[in-house]
Amino acid sequence: MKPNPIISALMEHGPQTHKQLVALTGMSARQVTIAIQRGLHRGVIEPGRIGAFRSYGIAGVNRRQRSPMGLTSPFRASAIAAAQLERTDCFSDAARVWLNAARQAVKPRNEEYCLNRAEFCSNAAIRGWSNIPSSFSGR
Repeated sequence: MKPNPIISALMEHGPQTHKQLVALTGMSARQVTIAIQRGLHRGVIEPGRIGAFRSYGIAGVNRRQRSPMGLTSPFRASAIAAAQLERTDCFSDAARVWLNAARQAVKPRNEEYCLNRAEFCSNAAIRGWSNIPSSFSGR
């Protein structure tokens, strides 16, 4: 029995996309597809994702290691706290926490989102927006 070049490539290089497997093994795209389907059917290969692309890896190996329960990043904790403050109409506090989350953000799009939310909350605080009915606010 010949060794499967797909399995060998996955063991050596880790999870790969179909296109990467074609390049690594030198097999035709059709042969790679057949080998992947056979591996999936036998449970030797399992599907996954690399970004937006479907990937394949050795079963049980390409699963992400999850962090222990209760451990969250400071950015995520700040963003969750800011969102909760915003939902309860504490806009001035939410703006401050959104700015703190923006300082902790690693990705530029997360930082931009936090700054936009902070600007919204500060504007809402200035304008006195609230979900409290006018009969309760003394008007």
